[in-house]
Amino acid sequence: MSKINEQCKREADRRLKPPADFWRWCYSQITTYKWSNKDKTIIASDLDLGHCIEKRLTKSSRLTFYDKTYFFSIVLSTSKRIEIQSYEFSSKLVEGKQFINFQLTNLERFENDKHTKIGQDFNGQFYPYLFANFFSGGFYTGNIFYPNNWEKRLQKVSELKYLKFDNIYFWEIERLYKYKFEIEFAQKIHAYRLANEIMYPDYRIGFTRNVDMRTLNRRWLQKNKQFFKNSNRSFNEFELSRRLKERNGQLVPGIESYLTYHDIKHIPKGVGINKFQKWVIKHHIEFNEYLDYLKMLREMGIDPEGDAMLVPKDFTAMHNHTVGLYNQFVEERRKLEDKKKRKQLEAEFKLREGMDKTINGYAFHVPRKVAELIYEGKKLHHCVSSYTDKHFKGDTLIVFVRLSNQPKMPLYTLEVKQGKIVQFRGKYNQDVPTDVWDIANEWMKQTKLVPKAA
Repeated sequence: MSKINEQCKREADRRLKPPADFWRWCYSQITTYKWSNKDKTIIASDLDLGHCIEKRLTKSSRLTFYDKTYFFSIVLSTSKRIEIQSYEFSSKLVEGKQFINFQLTNLERFENDKHTKIGQDFNGQFYPYLFANFFSGGFYTGNIFYPNNWEKRLQKVSELKYLKFDNIYFWEIERLYKYKFEIEFAQKIHAYRLANEIMYPDYRIGFTRNVDMRTLNRRWLQKNKQFFKNSNRSFNEFELSRRLKERNGQLVPGIESYLTYHDIKHIPKGVGINKFQKWVIKHHIEFNEYLDYLKMLREMGIDPEGDAMLVPKDFTAMHNHTVGLYNQFVEERRKLEDKKKRKQLEAEFKLREGMDKTINGYAFHVPRKVAELIYEGKKLHHCVSSYTDKHFKGDTLIVFVRLSNQPKMPLYTLEVKQGKIVQFRGKYNQDVPTDVWDIANEWMKQTKLVPKAA
């Protein structure tokens, strides 16, 4: 037995003991069988199992087969330890007799400010990491959790008892435990919005609007306590204020709905920082759209300067005019491109053909030719053609979303970058309905573009 195996086994062996009811509950989830005819009855198991499937007993009845694998988990806690234990139960039948075996598969332990992970493979070897339940599945794919009201016990008994939280998912335990000091500190000074941002990051919006835990630590909290104390201020608001001051400006109320602190460095130097904020708020400017506008100008060799270009009175009209000019520019440039190089890029890009799918009446198509992007941009009057190089080089992913019964008619355009939807637009950059967003998120899952939670 290797040293790593021995160490991991010792850690697994000292796990908390599940209650007897847990084991009874596990067996109650397992299906059993009964065969019978006029002369004979075969009952597969005398254990107190769950649903019984009754079948007619004949000469051709199959009485020997592998039945099913079940995965059950339980969350246990004491005053100094939290554990998530997972077990695999396998059921098979031999000549009508049911045999059920089980073993520990994964163990997560939170103790002494450490997060320990232990997995056991089918040979009984232990390792310092978790095992997926199925090929291409996750550590908890198919797991059923024992309903022992573990959230309430965490609130009353565990090291998390000093935190204020409602019902949580099992995968959120890791984050609450890791940042328990920071969360408790924020709650004690009544900075509940900040505390919630630490506890429940929104992975759909990416890191730009979430708390940067590389910055937020005990020392940072102590230093900036007065800014957050007894307030509903967010981390983004704090960083916005700080970085705006570096640009000799101040935070204009409401700007946090339009800008993140990462955006400040992209605001052109030729415009007053306070004036820019007021312009953004007044015209409801989406900053990504504004950056696209600047990018198009620069690619056409136009250096944006002066208020007429940097903060136009009618940004929508200016943006649409620029899109029209840019699409013409791209088409002319396309004609001068090296055809061989373009064909090579398109051939390499065919590797993504498996991403084309139809879901709930919408067809998702990943363009494979430059001409497709230009056509999409012209029909929907937006600047998707400016993403041609990045799309074909794999720096970003452009996806056409259309009605499945009208697959040739442009409808919505989707951009995916680093496993997240960063833009989703209709004609003239109009917003996309919520139900279509839901379908797009389902497409993300099916194409396995959704990143694992940190």
